[in-house]
Amino acid sequence: MPEQIKFSLLENAFDYLLSASEHQAANTARDNKYAVLHLVAGIELLLKARLHYEHWTLLFNDVDKANLSARGRGDFKGIDFDIAIKRLTEVVGIKFDSRNLENLRLLRDVRNKIQHFAIAIDVDTLKSLLAIGYNFALDFYGEEIQELARRANEDISGELLQNIKDKLNEFAEFVRQRMEILRPDLASAIKVISCPICTQDAMVLGDGRPHCLYCNISSSAEELADLLFWNDTTFRIVECPHCGTETCVSQTEFGKVTGFCTSCGEEGTYYKCSRCGRPIVDYHDDPCPRCKDEMKEESEYEEEMQKDRESDPW
Repeated sequence: MPEQIKFSLLENAFDYLLSASEHQAANTARDNKYAVLHLVAGIELLLKARLHYEHWTLLFNDVDKANLSARGRGDFKGIDFDIAIKRLTEVVGIKFDSRNLENLRLLRDVRNKIQHFAIAIDVDTLKSLLAIGYNFALDFYGEEIQELARRANEDISGELLQNIKDKLNEFAEFVRQRMEILRPDLASAIKVISCPICTQDAMVLGDGRPHCLYCNISSSAEELADLLFWNDTTFRIVECPHCGTETCVSQTEFGKVTGFCTSCGEEGTYYKCSRCGRPIVDYHDDPCPRCKDEMKEESEYEEEMQKDRESDPW
């Protein structure tokens, strides 16, 4: 059987995004040109992928002419960017940020000039538009496609997505733009730490589900605590004095525990319970509430035993 070149819709989208990031990393005039071409192609394919998960007929420019045979061959007149946005808005119910759409249209205008005529554009302006495009692509995939792809056993983003992120981490303007966009959300978070995956200060704690706003990775509070512990063996994991879960990543110095909780996000310098060593917020709470309960149970048990002995001396 002759060798085939075969990409699914999602594979095709991610291959374009990866190619765009590779060209962007090279950072020559020619590579920047192809970064624009391939980034816009990847974004448009992601929009179509979301419509495809809604219903494959939405990919046809004329839905009345949609048929399985034409879809299987890929031999049909498809939709353009504007129709894709219109259907995603009116049929799927996605609400797009108007500024995002305006910036994407600016990026597409640059793509059209490159593809159909000529281009002259300031490099910093181009990088800014590219950064906005990458931000949109990653967010749109994470919010609108990834879970649907997982349910359909079609999520091929893992290695490809990491390859793209590795390339983009070298893209200073992308990082600056993305962190600027995230700044309001980061400022309102209970606690933000450095993400152990992408290294950006964008891992948000506080709602019991740690997640990085920069690279969209998430984990359980327990998994993150374990990861931080193994990455730095000076840490240990103890019970959080605020929420009671075993997710307080801490260090002990001079009899006090300094740490933060990967679940509730609370942090501080705590005292140690003199009975069990658990961290407590206020030394007046020594021993800790759990020890007090245990001591109360032990006392009550001893009182019951004493009563039994007094009532039955034999």
